[in-house]
Amino acid sequence: MSKKIADSVIISALLRCGTQEEAAKSIGISPQTIVNRMKKPDFMKQYHEAQNELLRGTTRRLANANAQSIDLLIDVLNDPEQNVRVRVGVANDILRLSRDFTMLDEIQRRLTVLENRENEPQEQMIQSYSYKPIADTD
Repeated sequence: MSKKIADSVIISALLRCGTQEEAAKSIGISPQTIVNRMKKPDFMKQYHEAQNELLRGTTRRLANANAQSIDLLIDVLNDPEQNVRVRVGVANDILRLSRDFTMLDEIQRRLTVLENRENEPQEQMIQSYSYKPIADTD
């Protein structure tokens, strides 16, 4: 009689490895065992929760690195001993990043407004987004 491998062990292997086959091999089970386990809703719920937590952890690490990256860019930009081309490149990077973050912030703001309008009557919502040409002033 073979012993049952805990869901958490399989999920860890799946998150660590590139394929189901690699995950199965790394913990000494057949790939079919993983396929069978993935047919179970409770297992899939745990697996998706683990994937989401991994993604959240990665996002937190990247957010923390952002501050350091920005500080480094600003240090290079303000260093008079740096090559002028390097400083101009950094200045362009900062401007591009600033534009991108501003656009993302605006998109998020607009999305929030749209989500808040969820209970608004459909016709009123359509009218508020209808194209309104500018009248000729001739």
